[in-house]
This record gives sequence, C-alpha cells and structure tokens, in this order.
Amino acid sequence: MGSSPHTDWHAVTIISRDQHSSLQYLGRSTGQWAEVTADDDELLLLVGDWLSIFSRGQFHSPPHRVQLPRSGDSLSFVLFFYPAPEAMLPTGNIMHGRVGEELNTVDRSIFELSWGDYVMQKWMKVMSNR
Repeated sequence: MGSSPHTDWHAVTIISRDQHSSLQYLGRSTGQWAEVTADDDELLLLVGDWLSIFSRGQFHSPPHRVQLPRSGDSLSFVLFFYPAPEAMLPTGNIMHGRVGEELNTVDRSIFELSWGDYVMQKWMKVMSNR
C-alpha cells in the first residue's frame, strides 16, 4: 500500500521486512529522502514522537514513508509500542520550535491530552478523509 510521509506518534516501532520493502527517511542534514538499508536478518527500530518529546529531543523521530515495491510483492511486520492510555507527557518536556504539524504528525495537544485521548484524536483525523 505504501504510506505518505509521516512520523510515528507513539514511543517505538519495530519492523521486520523483506528485501522488496522500500522504507525511506528524510535526512536531517540533507532534507532529501534516502533509502533505509538493512540486512535480511536485521530488525529496524524507529523512535516515535512520544519518546522523542519525552527525551527532550535526545531521541529523534524521523519523518519517513513507505514506497511501493519496484517489482513483485513486499511483506513487512510492524510492532508498535504505545504509552499507557492514561500517560501524560511531563509539562517540562515541551520542546520549542518545530513540532511536526507540516506532516500531520505531532500537534500541540500531545502536551494537553492523555496518550489515549491524543491517539483517538489523531486517528479520527486520519479516518476523516476516507
């Protein structure tokens, strides 16, 4: 199916994928899309927005996208780690500057809502354009 550019909202994503999979990330220094490379027996770990904010930016939540395979089929297994539904970000972790609104990822309500309420709000936005 592929996916449009986004960051992951939650804490961490673990990905196992085949050689036909095309995951790309937006380079922080180049501003260009680059292919994620990994051997067949390696897992990929993506940091999500929640962990990035919780760590006050020590961990980076990379914008990424999934491209359709150039030929044949592709298969990936994805495991998402979510915070507890009632979890709140500490108010001292509010990061200034770019938060990610341009990719319809993080919005400022992540600091005001519990994780459960925040993710429900995000999914309603995603599903509203169907």
